Amino acid sequence: MDWASLVGAASLGAIIIRILDITWFQKVIDNSEHRKWLRTQKMIAFSELSEILLSIGIAKKYNINHNPYEFLTIASKSILLIDNNELQDKIFSFIKYWDKMLNENIPENEITELYYLLAEEGKMLLQELRIDLNKR
Repeated sequence: MDWASLVGAASLGAIIIRILDITWFQKVIDNSEHRKWLRTQKMIAFSELSEILLSIGIAKKYNINHNPYEFLTIASKSILLIDNNELQDKIFSFIKYWDKMLNENIPENEITELYYLLAEEGKMLLQELRIDLNKR
């Protein structure tokens, strides 16, 4: 075997590997980096929403007790990152009932019932957010 064909084969191999690197490996790396970034963003947004869902307004960090738009502002970060339309609708529904409980004239016994319903719904939403976070 002569040196010219050996060098030519090595050069061709290097060119093929570089083409694979540019076309395939970079896409794999980019996809992996995007998934990591998306998971980090979801974790931040879901943590903030989870704090509200579980505290049911006790946390004084947010002014959601009299302003449903504040709640929507916080939830919007999570909603933008969720692909599941049903989960998005559940979050909107939770906020609607939250506002109804706080800002409408509802008899005390109905408020208590709605409060416990929202507490359970918040726990279920948290579980669904966890599932969405761990989805690939």
